[in-house]
Amino acid sequence: AYHLLEIEEIDAGFEQERLNFYLAESYFALKNFQEALRRYALINSQDADIAKQTLYGKAYCYFNLGDYESAAYQFNEFLERYSDDERQLDVKLRLADSYFGSKNFVASSRVYKEIYASKNRAMDDPYTNYQYAQALYKSGETDLAIKEFANLQKKFPTSKYAENSLYTVGWIHFQEGEFFTAITEYRNMLSVYKNSSLTPIIYYSIGDAFFNLGKYDSAIVNYQLVLTKYPSSDYVFDAVNGIQYSYVAMDQPGNAVQLIDQFTARNPNLKFSDQLYFKKGELFYSQRDYENAKISYLEFVAKYPKSSFVPEAYYWIGKSARNLGENEEAVFHFNKVFEKYPESESAAAAVLEIGKIQNALGIYQATIDIFSSAQTKLKGSPRIPEILFDKGMTYINMDNVQMAYEVFDELVMYHRTTLFAAKAKFELGLIDLAVGRFEKADTFFSDLSGTRTDDLGAKSQYYYGLSLFDQEKFTESISALVRVRTVFSNYDEWLTRSYLLLGDCYVKLGDK
Repeated sequence: AYHLLEIEEIDAGFEQERLNFYLAESYFALKNFQEALRRYALINSQDADIAKQTLYGKAYCYFNLGDYESAAYQFNEFLERYSDDERQLDVKLRLADSYFGSKNFVASSRVYKEIYASKNRAMDDPYTNYQYAQALYKSGETDLAIKEFANLQKKFPTSKYAENSLYTVGWIHFQEGEFFTAITEYRNMLSVYKNSSLTPIIYYSIGDAFFNLGKYDSAIVNYQLVLTKYPSSDYVFDAVNGIQYSYVAMDQPGNAVQLIDQFTARNPNLKFSDQLYFKKGELFYSQRDYENAKISYLEFVAKYPKSSFVPEAYYWIGKSARNLGENEEAVFHFNKVFEKYPESESAAAAVLEIGKIQNALGIYQATIDIFSSAQTKLKGSPRIPEILFDKGMTYINMDNVQMAYEVFDELVMYHRTTLFAAKAKFELGLIDLAVGRFEKADTFFSDLSGTRTDDLGAKSQYYYGLSLFDQEKFTESISALVRVRTVFSNYDEWLTRSYLLLGDCYVKLGDK
């Protein structure tokens, strides 16, 4: 490529088509597919051989770059133009792969079927067989897929695709809800490939099948095989989850806790140990045993002080304390999350929880202070709009309507696409309505009722009608209130209110 570029630099007009072609081929050989594609795109040669190779090269560039839709288009064009080319089979295989890569599984399986029907020796390749079976499966032809996966295993029992094929047969039956058949197929795979690397996931999958059959004891037995035989596998955490859900389904959550204690004690250095121990608190919390949940999370922090789950543990200590009515302790732990771990996902949630507690207790200024601090410390958090909204509502609780209006206005201006911006618009409308700024209130209410179909849209439509009523525009108010019935009839509260206000409108108009 270097020498070709030298030629191009010396004389840019020299044999441009051929130069671009050879540069494209060179870049392709160097696996610089993006540059190869750029060079191929510059070629518009009348030479039939160059034109053919250019199309072929472009198709492969797109394929190797992962742009499978473009690759499929180019391979299709090659097949149409050069039906007698000796590379037809290769192009068909890559076309099928391109369709598969772009998730057009129906088209992929169709092309594979054509190759298969031709009885070409390409179908003696395990990869091609596997892709064909996968395309059938993903296009919904599950019966044929099962047949092809089984055929592949028989034809190529030592290939790297054979074990996956037998496993996928079980998985297809599992997805079809045929759990007994899935278990049989999974066990068949274990008997054929006794030392398979897939064994942990197969035991786990058998456990899932038994769980879905309601046979929780059998599910636990298979989940535990993952823990005892393969404690370092990636399926340990999922297996513990399965055991937990099984014991909960059997109303024996204490056994799940005992299992976690025993497993983490035996395997303290596993990468999942902290995550597994964390589940103790989750288990107690889900059972509404908040005292033991709090104790478990505190034990977790003491046992794994450097775990990435520590901020979340403090958050759930706070949640547990709040559910126990221990507001001071709850605020203490929520504040610890915010102050010590502002980068954690739990930080914004902790701030919002503090706001709820302190608002309920009438501690408004401290709430405003922490919301303001959060705006700075958690600037990039996706929950800033929610924090701003709660800040505005805190000002409402303080009867500081002017500051509330400013906060809601800021929220609408800078976070306009969020739900909380919409909720802020409604609050702005209420404030404007209360002080007689009807034009502004009407703008907010009509905008919300015209763009939303939820409860917020329903009550905005009602308040639009109420605003018109307060302006003594009774005919227009009737039209607005009737829209509550035609557009928001599922929202009983606002439908009922609109009927009552409609009656008042007709009375004002003297229409009984």
